[in-house]
Amino acid sequence: MEDPLDRLETQMVVLTRRIENASRRSTIHRRMDRAAYLIARTIDEAGPAGVNEIARRLSLDGSTVTRQLAGMQERGFVDRRPHPEDGRAWVIDLTPSGQAEMQTVSTARRQRFAAFLNGWSDTDIVALGGLLEQFNASLAAAPEPPLADDSAVAAPSAEHRRSAPQRSDHRRSVLPTPKRRR
Repeated sequence: MEDPLDRLETQMVVLTRRIENASRRSTIHRRMDRAAYLIARTIDEAGPAGVNEIARRLSLDGSTVTRQLAGMQERGFVDRRPHPEDGRAWVIDLTPSGQAEMQTVSTARRQRFAAFLNGWSDTDIVALGGLLEQFNASLAAAPEPPLADDSAVAAPSAEHRRSAPQRSDHRRSVLPTPKRRR
């Protein structure tokens, strides 16, 4: 019997790769890149917020969000005003231009998803969205993994390689078969 986590892990890697490939072929990111879009969506859904609150909501470092916001402010997508309770901090909000650009990008992204899901039933699309939402919630709630120790990740022994199962069918269906040399 196939290990469900084996299949999931492989499909997540394939999904990530295909999303990256689709993003590179798209012109949407020229209007508003993925990071700026996610920040804009966060502000749009949750309202104006400080840098630290935006960073917390997105599980990012504050300096990363600050850099992204600087670029967004330069393009006229966000405005900042002094925090009413802490004069040292700023409250970030979308400008009308940022709101309009986010909506344009959102529409284009939805059209791409509609093309990707052509032939899928509404029931399947709703199920996929629900499962992804559940998975994202699990990711957000997961504890931070300990820092990797390279010495703890040892290469598999010869005995393990001999006893390890061969690639399962789902991998053959998504990964190219290596060409044999003659």
